[in-house]
Amino acid sequence: MSHHRSFTNELLFALIGLFGIVDQTWALSFAYVANQGSNNVSAYTIDAGTGTLTPVAGSPFTAGMAPTSVTISPNGAFAYVANIGGGGSAYAINAVTGALTPVAGSPFSARMEPSPMWRTRAVTMSRPIPSTPAQGL
Repeated sequence: MSHHRSFTNELLFALIGLFGIVDQTWALSFAYVANQGSNNVSAYTIDAGTGTLTPVAGSPFTAGMAPTSVTISPNGAFAYVANIGGGGSAYAINAVTGALTPVAGSPFSARMEPSPMWRTRAVTMSRPIPSTPAQGL
């Protein structure tokens, strides 16, 4: 991986991390953000040359109550979302558009703990970032 691409990836994670949790496919084609406050998942295409994010058609996609993380399956075909409100949501990923389609029966009342081989890149923010050092930066 080139230095430029590595820097772009780090910057992307830092920026998206301000809004929630993101997972990406290894090809860096799509980014997914769990939106806890609105009970949905935003999906974006990533321009490999510029790092520009463009919302996927139909995004955001409905999730369970208070989604907190997104994990992509090793083959990149499925996205799994952990929900604080119980269980998790599962989606098929359209390999061309990045759109999410709920798997039949989703959300599920199961706990998800993917192994290290899963494609996960996450930045978690447990609270909003303070705007001044006095607020607890």
